[in-house]
Amino acid sequence: MFPKAKNTPNKIDLQMTPMIDVVFQLLIFFILTLQLPKTEGMIETMLPTAPGPEVNGPELASPFSDIILTLTRQPNGAVARTLNAMPVRSDRQLESHLAKMKDVYSDGRIVIACDGAVPYGHLVRTMSVVQRTGMTMAFSE
Repeated sequence: MFPKAKNTPNKIDLQMTPMIDVVFQLLIFFILTLQLPKTEGMIETMLPTAPGPEVNGPELASPFSDIILTLTRQPNGAVARTLNAMPVRSDRQLESHLAKMKDVYSDGRIVIACDGAVPYGHLVRTMSVVQRTGMTMAFSE
């Protein structure tokens, strides 16, 4: 029906090189400006697998160089905490003993010795009790 025009312009060429350059520049820009969120709530610790040295004497105010807080997992699955070889049953008891010991020990440093089988939740809860007392923590190997 419609006759073809005799003076049709040639096909339009798409220049791919500039588009590819722009795409690569955008890709490089987004890669370089990407900031991944840091993982929160993770405590990277290497807990020892071997038992630590035994501490003698259940005295509360004996002249140890450091306060030693030990967390071990019992065969029945329960976690036992000892403070200078004295058993500690609850968080309140641990906090009250640490408050008494803070006056006796001048540097107020606590060495936490934790068995590798202890769940991290128990370790974190114990660390928060120690932190509430205002004492500094160190971890034994």
